Amino acid sequence: MKSHPVLGSYLRLFHAFPTSQSFDVYLDEKKYAKDLLYEDFTVYKALTPGEHQLTICTHRTLDPVYERSVWISEHRIYTLVLAYLPDGSKMQGYLLNDPPKPIPEEHLLMRTANFSQHTSPITLHLEDIKPIFKKIPLRQTSPYLSFIPTTAPIELADLTSQESLLTLPEHTFKTTRYYTLYLIGDIENYPLKLIQTIDGNSFLHFEENKN
Repeated sequence: MKSHPVLGSYLRLFHAFPTSQSFDVYLDEKKYAKDLLYEDFTVYKALTPGEHQLTICTHRTLDPVYERSVWISEHRIYTLVLAYLPDGSKMQGYLLNDPPKPIPEEHLLMRTANFSQHTSPITLHLEDIKPIFKKIPLRQTSPYLSFIPTTAPIELADLTSQESLLTLPEHTFKTTRYYTLYLIGDIENYPLKLIQTIDGNSFLHFEENKN
């Protein structure tokens, strides 16, 4: 019987950099994604563990607007977020781990991340539902919290001023899934937005080494 190689890890890209330009993405000098627009995710790409070179170019050009090397560990699921540095000076790529974590029976897991230019602390909650994300971390993810599947509006507020920032229509969350709620925008022409995504740990798995 033929043996199949164990896939090392997975990586996707999230374009959270507020611009009208779309990007072409290269990994190790091979095109990985083209015409990637603001608010879009790529598919997850299987990668071998080790160092990989990421290059971002404006669509249909070969002029890099951002380059970096990324270290990929074995059996990891990653999301790399393209966003401004908090001071708004330039583009930065933030490598996030989508970690496996047991989901309680008949529940889902959800976390938050702030890649917007609203840099003061933000709190988020589902209306009339607990738990509450008391403080959304800046340029990183919160821990996953456990919820019963539901459909509910989402409310965001500035933690310092208590001012309401967004009240969003009902969002649906289903059992046995991992979700991340990404905050993006909040600069001229790009209002504060929340992007709901299902993380790769919901559907990507690794074979165990049975040697």
